Amino acid sequence: SFPTRRSSDLIKKIDSDDYYDIKRVVGLPGDTISVVAGRLVINGKHTNDTFSFSYINSPGVLDESVMLGDEEYFVIGDNTTNSEDSRFINYGNVQKSEIKGKITYRILPKEKRGDIYGH
Repeated sequence: SFPTRRSSDLIKKIDSDDYYDIKRVVGLPGDTISVVAGRLVINGKHTNDTFSFSYINSPGVLDESVMLGDEEYFVIGDNTTNSEDSRFINYGNVQKSEIKGKITYRILPKEKRGDIYGH
């Protein structure tokens, strides 16, 4: 089903016009998420090895546990040191209706161009 954890998804925030963000879904409805000692914890399990980022030095709201409601998703950008994402109050959790699609093809960098999921 869509969206899934680990997928890179195209998100359109309601307060933006024609700008789309690409973020990684790390939390699904009903999940409890936090950051402990720089590591992402989902439902009590450290999960950094699952994602492309290994250390989170700015936990934002994840200093404390966050439980996601129905149709709420928690997203984090791959560049965790410079990403506006669900960790910060001005961005917040993402509603399912704000997720517009799944990224399947990478254009840049050229040496990594191609189908992200190897299909």
